[in-house]
Amino acid sequence: MTKLTHKCTCEKYKFKQGQEVIYRINGGNDLHYQGKGKIVGVCSTSAAVIGATYIVEDLENIFPNEMYPYSHFACFEMWLEAI
Repeated sequence: MTKLTHKCTCEKYKFKQGQEVIYRINGGNDLHYQGKGKIVGVCSTSAAVIGATYIVEDLENIFPNEMYPYSHFACFEMWLEAI
């Protein structure tokens, strides 16, 4: 078994697991999707400008759809707003 040598510093994340958010997923100059979701995890740590990337569970049945057949998606911190 591998021993963890890095301690998680979760306080650096803007959103917590289970927190509800409004997501606004943009592509270029267009707003592709907007709705209510719930943070279920983190998939990358903070990056300049975009912040951390969170795993979001859609709460409005926008996903899955024909273009994206999954119920959860990754979303940049900059596209999320706390409710």
